Amino acid sequence: MGKLYVLDSTATITGNTITAAYGAEFFCNDSNSPCDIDFSSNTIQPIAGGNLGVGIRLSGPFSEGSISFTDNVIRDASTGIYLSDIDTSDSSVAVPTIARNDFINNTEAVRLNNIPSTVTIPVTDSYWGTTDLGEISDLIYDSLDDFNLGTVQVVNPVGSQIDISEAVLPTPTPVPTPTITPTPTTSPTHTATPTPTHTGTPTTTPSPTRGVTGCGSLMTCWKANGQTWRLQ
Repeated sequence: MGKLYVLDSTATITGNTITAAYGAEFFCNDSNSPCDIDFSSNTIQPIAGGNLGVGIRLSGPFSEGSISFTDNVIRDASTGIYLSDIDTSDSSVAVPTIARNDFINNTEAVRLNNIPSTVTIPVTDSYWGTTDLGEISDLIYDSLDDFNLGTVQVVNPVGSQIDISEAVLPTPTPVPTPTITPTPTTSPTHTATPTPTHTGTPTTTPSPTRGVTGCGSLMTCWKANGQTWRLQ
């Protein structure tokens, strides 16, 4: 990928190769938009036949959030890491974490600009091409070159290049799949259909009729539905 430019952002940037005249630049100038940067396991190098001005550049002031440059390879740059406008007299400002980086064949490894003399920035467990502190000092521009500047503190320089392929990349935080609660279906209220009342033909209880044809005088007879019934 080409030049990376990040302005007042929260970002995790890992596992990239940046080939450009200027590598990764982070500008954190808006106090209302905290910078929270994790830049790790990246390789920054010049375009073939070209020059790399600055590998990583960080310009403040910034507040809140945190910034870390770890497990990166910066090679063949005029300046490996350039840090500007970081003032820890503001309690909300913290120095960036710089650790386990490979500085390979850079004219300068680290340069400070406009950082007060009260500020100390550690660079730990990194490869400088040498473990000799005098030679490493020649790769740094800080208070030893300009007393108004802060100090780069070299901590535990290592004698061999760091294999950034073995760096543990952060595990992305899984985003839970939202559970959709189904809207309950309202069962319709069934209105019972009244059973229709059938009006039948009224049944008339026949009145006993005496003297009906076919009945003797001693019989009680009923005539209904066209038939004659009798009791002896």
